[in-house]
Amino acid sequence: MITIIHGDDIVSSRNFLVGQKQKIKNPLEFNGESITISDLVQIFEGGELFSDQKTLFLEDFLTKRKASKDKDQILSYLSKYQNHDIFLWEGKEVSAKSLSAFKKAEVKHFKLPQSVCFLYAGSSIPASFGTIRFELKGAN
Repeated sequence: MITIIHGDDIVSSRNFLVGQKQKIKNPLEFNGESITISDLVQIFEGGELFSDQKTLFLEDFLTKRKASKDKDQILSYLSKYQNHDIFLWEGKEVSAKSLSAFKKAEVKHFKLPQSVCFLYAGSSIPASFGTIRFELKGAN
């Protein structure tokens, strides 16, 4: 099964990914920007003595890898091997177009709560501008 993990809440999505990796005895981890079709052939078609089931963790493939013939080949190849566990982790939100390449994928979308965004934005504004003016005058 293919699982796509993405969203603005990088901490939560990363924790989920780490939790999945810890459940696996021999996870195969690759950077999505540098993986090749040859790597995938070796992973899925190479003979393993003790395990036929593979678990692949691929990071930043959908969002950082530029559109190309090679990327399309990799997407097609991954779709053929959905009987294995394939985790795609993205450090930001993935577009609906990119998600549509994997119709049967389980999508884990990690959004930041809206209240956190407002709290964060408010924390960067000083209590009063007079305080700043006072501090600047005191510096002279």
